[in-house]
Formats: sequence, C-alpha cells, structure tokens
Amino acid sequence: MATYPYTGKTGNDHGFTDSMCPSIIANATDSGSLASLTSKASVLLIAIAWLVIGIPLSAVAQERERKVSAEIHKWIDQLGSPIFEVREAATKRLLQAGQEGVAPLKLALADRDRERVGRARVILAAILNKLDFEALQGKWKYVSVQLSGKTVKPGSLLIIQGGKMTIRKGDGTEPYGAMIFSIDAAQMPKHLDFADGESGIKGLYRVEGDTLTLCYPYDRNGPRPKKIGTTAGDGMRLHELTRVTR
Repeated sequence: MATYPYTGKTGNDHGFTDSMCPSIIANATDSGSLASLTSKASVLLIAIAWLVIGIPLSAVAQERERKVSAEIHKWIDQLGSPIFEVREAATKRLLQAGQEGVAPLKLALADRDRERVGRARVILAAILNKLDFEALQGKWKYVSVQLSGKTVKPGSLLIIQGGKMTIRKGDGTEPYGAMIFSIDAAQMPKHLDFADGESGIKGLYRVEGDTLTLCYPYDRNGPRPKKIGTTAGDGMRLHELTRVTR
C-alpha cells in the first residue's frame, strides 16, 4: 500500500491544554478564607504569567493545528487501505473535516494510489460544495450587471435561501423571479446551474467573502461560459453583488 506523506506543521509541546486555564481560574475564585483567597489569587497570577511568559496562546493553537493535521493525514492515508471498512471510516471522518481538510485532500490528488485519489476527489468536492453553499446563503445587493460587455440596469436584491434563488426588483419587496440552483465548487471555474421550472441555464460563479460574481449566457440554450467575464457580442451576463446580510 502506498504511504501518504506527512506534511503537518510542528509545534512545541509544553504539556498545556485548553482546559487547564479555565480550571485554574475557577479554583482561584472559589469562596473561602482570606488566606485561601490570597493563595488562590497567587495561583491565578502564576497561571496568567504562565500564559503570557511561558506558553503563548499561539503555541496552544499551533499544537492543536498540528494534532488536527496529523489526524487528517492519517485518514487520507487510510483511504488507500486494503480493508473496506477502514476506507469507509476514513471517508466519513474526512467529510466532517471541513476547511481544514481542503489543502491536504488537494495534495492527495497527486498520489499514485487510484483508490485514494478517487475517494479524495469525491470528498474534496463534497466539502467545497458544502462550504460554498453555506457562503452563498443570505441577501445580495446588485452592484452592476453587464450584458455582452455593456452595462445595463441591475435588479435590487438576490435572496438565496437553501437551494432557491429569488430576484427582487424596485425597493426589494416585489418578487421578480425564483429559481432552484445547484453548484459544483470542484470545477475551475466553479459551476452554477439554475432553472425556473421551464428550462435551465448553465453558468459560473465566484464567492469571496462578501462579494459574489455570476456569469451566464443570456440565451437559455447558450453554452456555459469558459471564464467569468464578458466582452462585446459574446452574449454573456456578468453580475457583481455584495452581501447585505446572511
């Protein structure tokens, strides 16, 4: 079985855990005699000094990151296990890894083990879709709309709730159209397909923080654009939106 290379970050192990500081503070603030309170106050000061001087919080975060990275790389290695149950268990754990699993899974796509590569590709697509689906939720205000490279009047709001997109015009209270949509965040550029019950449109999207960009053909039967953008006569619509609220 091929071995997946370990590329996790290293950190310093000072024997400190996240739970120790709250425990020390709680013990130091219990009611009791003056001597007891003085003693416990000293313990609290030592704990604070330990954090500030001896063990920076960044070291604790780095240690956690190292452990999480080691677990993720272990699960990726297990994707190529000859035992089916081991591969299935590793797949389920990686599906729950979220953003922290993205970079290691992308690295795994270059592995020589076909089973590992196949599973890594499916898991990565599922994670990316979940992250982007969540990022798309909310209200988006149109900043600009272009058609074949020319600026046209934009709508008011695009509301994304679950797998449904609703466009509102005017003051944002009047529905203009509603569509169901699906995404494929593993594609480059990312795919977004939507339909209003009659026919579907194949487009592209990009979501970066509070900015959403959509690109799709004006003609419902038109081909999916090859890139996000529009030029004179290409028949593509380009929407730029900014987030209002989730």
